[in-house]
Amino acid sequence: MTVIHWPEAIGWAGKAGPALTTSTASTDITPTDAKTIVGSCSLHQGQVIRIVGAAQLSNIVTTPGNFGLHLMYNAAIVWGASNLMLLSTTANTTLPLWFEFLIIMNSSGTAATASVTRRCTGKGLSLLNVATSTTVVTTLVDQGTTSAIDTTLNAAFFSVNGQFSVSNAGNNITVQQLLVEVIN
Repeated sequence: MTVIHWPEAIGWAGKAGPALTTSTASTDITPTDAKTIVGSCSLHQGQVIRIVGAAQLSNIVTTPGNFGLHLMYNAAIVWGASNLMLLSTTANTTLPLWFEFLIIMNSSGTAATASVTRRCTGKGLSLLNVATSTTVVTTLVDQGTTSAIDTTLNAAFFSVNGQFSVSNAGNNITVQQLLVEVIN
């Protein structure tokens, strides 16, 4: 017998999130509206969560550095601690960046694990020093990783953090749209 599951939006942004500029620390850029509390023990084995977002990304021309997009669960990095995207050496202003995290729960409890994969699509990004363009879209897909997630926490939520390697006001990002949904 087949069981039909309907996707359920558990969090979404009705307005833009905070802008991240002049910082090299991992900083929460999630719009406040999208920070939906995931209740204790509501994440279970086999569950799939998808987080989809759109942002505006700008960078400076001289040594813009790297940008990291991290998925957090209750202030712990679930994905992206060391995975950085090279920024273009062409100055860009508010180029679109679309990102998606796919989380598949492998188990539940205090020592639960989840498989997490990230995909970023945008203009002005480069990968391994490949030439970039503001008119050509680049897609970066990262290998899935297994991360620890304590599913017994009360008042926990998923969030997205950003981190620049170079502190400069010209390097900035603002999340414009964010959707958190449970697929099954």
